[in-house]
Amino acid sequence: MKKTLSIAVFLWLLFIMTYNLLHSAPWGDEWIEYTYSQASFQNGEFYESVISTFQPPLYNFIMHFWLKINTSVLWFRLFNLIPGILSGLFLYKTIQMLYHQQLAILAVFLLSISYQWIYYIQECSEYTLMLMFLFASIYFYILSLEKFTIPNVIAFTLMCVGAIYSQYGSIFIVLPLLLFFYFTILFSKKKTHILQTTLIYFGNLLLFAIPLYYFFIRVQLSQNGSEEIPITIQHIKEFPTTLGVIIGYLFHLNTSDFLIHLLQIFSIFFIGLNIFFLFKKPFEWQKASLVFTLFVAYTLHYYLVIKHIYAMIHPGLSGGFYFRYSNFYLPLVCILLPMIFYETILRFRQRILQHLFASGVIFLFLCVVSISLPAILKNWKKSYDDDFAKIWVSHQGYHEITYIIGVASYGFHYYVSEILQDMENTIDYTKHVHSSLEIDLENLPDTFWLWRTNWGGDAYGTTLEAAQTQGYQIEVFIDEDYYGQLARCVKP
Repeated sequence: MKKTLSIAVFLWLLFIMTYNLLHSAPWGDEWIEYTYSQASFQNGEFYESVISTFQPPLYNFIMHFWLKINTSVLWFRLFNLIPGILSGLFLYKTIQMLYHQQLAILAVFLLSISYQWIYYIQECSEYTLMLMFLFASIYFYILSLEKFTIPNVIAFTLMCVGAIYSQYGSIFIVLPLLLFFYFTILFSKKKTHILQTTLIYFGNLLLFAIPLYYFFIRVQLSQNGSEEIPITIQHIKEFPTTLGVIIGYLFHLNTSDFLIHLLQIFSIFFIGLNIFFLFKKPFEWQKASLVFTLFVAYTLHYYLVIKHIYAMIHPGLSGGFYFRYSNFYLPLVCILLPMIFYETILRFRQRILQHLFASGVIFLFLCVVSISLPAILKNWKKSYDDDFAKIWVSHQGYHEITYIIGVASYGFHYYVSEILQDMENTIDYTKHVHSSLEIDLENLPDTFWLWRTNWGGDAYGTTLEAAQTQGYQIEVFIDEDYYGQLARCVKP
């Protein structure tokens, strides 16, 4: 029965990761990853491209060779299934090692209903790779504590390196894990283990940490800006409640003020349960250290965000605790939520209290499923370039002036070339613009198209307004505001 349930939960995981995988065309960020990953190593183009993204190089490096096999969008997105399944396996093995198979199955199901995890499985970016390495880091951390061997410790440190090389935010989890493991070995007073661990750490420092800092972090930080932000009483008041909001983001529970208040209450409750767990007897360092990792990561993360050091979008503009900048919590959350609630139930000596608490947890879990799962199955559509290309080609738009606005140029070239076999010789009238200043609004062509998707500036709205003022007949094919707009304007 347990084996059947294990197989079933991984089949479900595979289904939920691939469901409607191509529902949305790639959008701006994905096209950048797609394009930069194919940049040349020889002329330094790849290095310069990665530097400009303010992220580490590993994802684009791997994707460079992945796209050598095939450059289709389907193949591009299928890559994430590998780290996705491996993440589930590492989570499963970690919980099984700490507890038992039933709780491991529940943890994997919890991962499968994380809206943000599925979102980034189906959107090509470095986050899924980072999460896989974090799941692996925690697994090998626990394994190395239980059974110290050189291969285990090397695997643990290499998984930490992989996480940092995938996304810088992973340092919040990786740093406390590395420190806790090292101090655990020091307190063991086993000189051979101390020497071996020290040499492995030092080797990783020389081979990976120093090159990453010198060639990437140092250069990228020089291009960023910062400002002095004072810590206020409000920041201190919000410290115990923001963690719940972050967890809510991961499961798509941020849709109303009422839910936000519930998540703030949950945050205090969850932090309290974690502290309560630390005083359990007998004390189990492997499990307790994961709780300490959460507290260290959250404290450091909270401080750096409110000081506008981490999650900076532009100088003076912070991304705050927005889920994309807090994805690194997911592995710990998927381990600690089942662990803490299970441990709490065991602490109740009276059977009636166990049942009441378990019923409450099951009810909350079903509420999360009812909110997160429909949102996942509904899927999202952040770009309409594929639909635009079909409409544009069917109306022979390649014979008329077409303003391709902003990053829409990526999707335009990809999807139009899929339909038209001789794209370069057919399209003579496309103009790539980022701003309405690049369009002569006083002398618009007799017939023209506006093709905009995602980052497009003001060119679409301003040009359409100018055309309306001049009496053009306007046919709007699709208008999804930020996510995509396609219109054809004809002068009567």
